[in-house]
Amino acid sequence: MRVVLLLALLAGCSRKDGAPEPPPKPTATVSSASVSPPPVATPNTFLGEGAPTFVVGTQGDEAADRIVRHQARLVQGMFFPASTLVEDTTVVPGKGVDAWPRRPVVYGGPHVHAALAALAPTLPFQLERGKLVLGGETFVGDDLMLITVLPARAADADGPGFPRMLIYAGTGDPGVAEINAVPHGQHAILVADRFGVLTTGAWTRRAGKVVAALEPRAPREAFRTTERAFHGGKLRFSSLASEPASKDEEPYVEACVRGLDRVVERLSLDGAPTIDVFLYPDSATKAKLTGNGGAGHAVPSSHTLHVIRFDPKKGGALEGLIAHEGTHVIATAAWGAPGSAAMGEGLAVWVSGRYAGVELEKWRAKLGAPPKLADLLGKGFFARKEAETYPASGLLVDRAIASVGLVKFRAHLYGATAGEWAEACAAAGDPALAKD
Repeated sequence: MRVVLLLALLAGCSRKDGAPEPPPKPTATVSSASVSPPPVATPNTFLGEGAPTFVVGTQGDEAADRIVRHQARLVQGMFFPASTLVEDTTVVPGKGVDAWPRRPVVYGGPHVHAALAALAPTLPFQLERGKLVLGGETFVGDDLMLITVLPARAADADGPGFPRMLIYAGTGDPGVAEINAVPHGQHAILVADRFGVLTTGAWTRRAGKVVAALEPRAPREAFRTTERAFHGGKLRFSSLASEPASKDEEPYVEACVRGLDRVVERLSLDGAPTIDVFLYPDSATKAKLTGNGGAGHAVPSSHTLHVIRFDPKKGGALEGLIAHEGTHVIATAAWGAPGSAAMGEGLAVWVSGRYAGVELEKWRAKLGAPPKLADLLGKGFFARKEAETYPASGLLVDRAIASVGLVKFRAHLYGATAGEWAEACAAAGDPALAKD
């Protein structure tokens, strides 16, 4: 779970290496004579202005609300610990700009966020479960994510005004699980799907209205899909339709099932969501189609895994990779986002039982002096090598679960931020976990 570093601002969390190249430059569809751009604001410039206020949606079901809150708390705890987090119901949009806190960062679309729902008639986009309408285009799917700095609006006959705000929203339910993992920060508007960045753009004005000017959509490939059950859930296994169908795919499907079974069993869950696994023949193909050439990465907001074709034998590399990446999706769906990258990656390493093909227990000797706890739980996690932080985090999770058990680990430690860690350890029953 690394953060995406953009223009020296840390704006989100993700896994493995690589980021999509930006789509081609915008092709304007609006006459320049009728358009005057509002002041340019991007997530990087917005967050660079000072501590934000996180405004989280609470209008979904219990699981959706937990995911929204935990995602905002993850970013808040790691990068803006002095900031404030409030619920959507504390904002009364009808009172105008003054009803909003300073520099609001909104998590959740109108279908799960009361304040955005109240503003829906005046927003320059429409977002609901399964659909986004933006810039004269309609995007369909429950895997869409919108990241945008929305320009401020003055009150008029159409509705109340609101301040400039940074919005993280999705068409899923709630659609924002690890949305910060999407490489972003330099565009006023970014739309992504389960494969990565779909389009970017900017806000312009036409006839006094704010409208979106979007770049061409990135192309998407066709896949061939096979369905299979795993413990408490369903696997949709997809390979490129351009590749010939082969019975040789069956071992890869079975390896995915075993990896997902391991996640459910290790986390003591009764079930799991439907998981989509996309298998690529090599790193270059995966990088071309997702922007990420790493061995594997997860997109928790759409319950998706992207992996390279590794050895599918029992106990082999593919099974372990699926267990690791599947943990990010299944744990987030069941428990919400972790409170730190160390807890997210550490849990994934603990579930898979290994890192880089080496059993977790053997890393005790390989690591030598492990990173300081403060580095693991905070921003220092990303300043050190993955080969140090991932196994060290796995060993921390292993120690914690061995000491307090999985139930207390989930209740107190998994979602704890760096600032809450000592108190969480005491609540879990082992204050010594707060010491190096």
